[in-house]
Amino acid sequence: MMRQSDVLLLIDAPSANGRNPFLASKLIDYLGAGRRILGITDKQGTAANLLRQYGHIVVSPRDPDGIEAGIRRCFSEFQSGMADQVAIPEEFTTQHVVGQLADVMERLLHKTK
Repeated sequence: MMRQSDVLLLIDAPSANGRNPFLASKLIDYLGAGRRILGITDKQGTAANLLRQYGHIVVSPRDPDGIEAGIRRCFSEFQSGMADQVAIPEEFTTQHVVGQLADVMERLLHKTK
C-alpha cells in the first residue's frame, strides 16, 4: 500500500529541546517504498537527518507555515510526476536487509558449532 501512495507522512511529536533522538520504525519502511516522504518532525534528530540525506522534506511540527509549504511541495511534485520517482536507498531494500539478517544468522550458527 505504501508503494501505491502518492506521498507518505511521518509525524513525530515535538520534543522539548527541538532535537528528536528517536527513529520511528515506519520511517525505514517508508524509505523502502520509493515514494516522497513529508516528515513533520524536529529539524534536528535521527529522522530529520535520514529524511534530508535522501532528499525528503523535513518541517518542524511547530511551523504551520512550513507544514503548509511542505504539503504544497508534495502536491506540486505529485502533479508533475516527481513524487513517484524517488530512489530507494540500497541499504533499505528488502534484499539488502534480508541479506544482512542472513549474514548475522550464519555467523551465529557458526559460533554455536
